Amino acid sequence: MDLSELDELRARVAQLQTALDSRIVVEQAKGMLAERFHMPVQDAFLLLRYSARSSRTNLHTLAEEILSNGSTPQAVTVAMARQQRRRAEGRDPSEAHREPATAERKRAERLQAAARRDGTP
Repeated sequence: MDLSELDELRARVAQLQTALDSRIVVEQAKGMLAERFHMPVQDAFLLLRYSARSSRTNLHTLAEEILSNGSTPQAVTVAMARQQRRRAEGRDPSEAHREPATAERKRAERLQAAARRDGTP
């Protein structure tokens, strides 16, 4: 192994460690939001992601703010207010994100069933 390969591997390890550290912070923030607002962890992640996108904030940065601050960050409060307003209007933003995934899953299941009937793997 030459020096350039070693440098590339070190850079890759550093990159993966950063990603892991970020993931841990995001998971902890999800847990805090879920507990704070009595919601499933999946919904807490949707809230966190929506809050970050709406406020044009990095997801990791917002997650760190949630962990370091005893109160709920303004980005999360604003996102929750928007979601409540949309629900009151009959438009649930979290459902809008789920619909395409559900439709795609059903489509894949239909294709798999058709392939089994046709005898193709």
